[in-house]
Amino acid sequence: MELSFMTQAGVDDMKTHVEEHAELYRCADNAAMLAHLQGKGYLEKMEMAELSAVELLTEGDFAATDIQNVRRLYGAWRTLAPYTAADERFWAGLSHTLFWRYIHYRKDKDFAEGSAAALRSDFFFAQGRRRSLFVNPLARLWWAGYMVFDERRRDPFELLPVLAQEAFASQLVLFSSSSLMSRRETRFAVLTLMERFEREGNKVKREHLQALLSRLNALSSLTLVDMLSEEEIEERLEGVLFDEK
Repeated sequence: MELSFMTQAGVDDMKTHVEEHAELYRCADNAAMLAHLQGKGYLEKMEMAELSAVELLTEGDFAATDIQNVRRLYGAWRTLAPYTAADERFWAGLSHTLFWRYIHYRKDKDFAEGSAAALRSDFFFAQGRRRSLFVNPLARLWWAGYMVFDERRRDPFELLPVLAQEAFASQLVLFSSSSLMSRRETRFAVLTLMERFEREGNKVKREHLQALLSRLNALSSLTLVDMLSEEEIEERLEGVLFDEK
């Protein structure tokens, strides 16, 4: 599959001068934007044979389409290397080309309001590299999939709904805010507790996730969390959501 990356010069220029190109960004069709970027030499094509074509949903309620779009993008591009998925140039290129319509759908209020700061976050990494992975509307689809995908389950995306609910981006940012979540055993322990909490008829709210992360950080000051198994971490955190036995 052939994809377009944005050059670093393109990222630097377009991100700095969003206001000057506001009319181009507001257009539902990206023909004028493509002509501008190609004229500047800001797009580079790269063949990525390991990736398959993917079509994102661009109609409907975000609560439903966010989940489906994570499934679609990560399901098709699971072999993408994390270092590529963390590269601003990769997502900037795709946002201005293949997924232009999706960005307009998912961030329609930003285009109506014309906020330069909002447009920067929609098309680029404007809030720090790590935070932007979960704020950028396109990058976060891949990274949400990366964080929850568990091939041991009959449905590898079974844990996704506990994160992709209301305030999807802020939940992802909070969930990923601890460096401890970089280890899959740790994040799966937290996600499994959240999923179990909801399965028992409760609703996971922001304060529940904050409490879990607070207990996890406290635990890390007492022991090497990376040495604990997924089951051991679950056992140590269980009391946050469930009555202590």
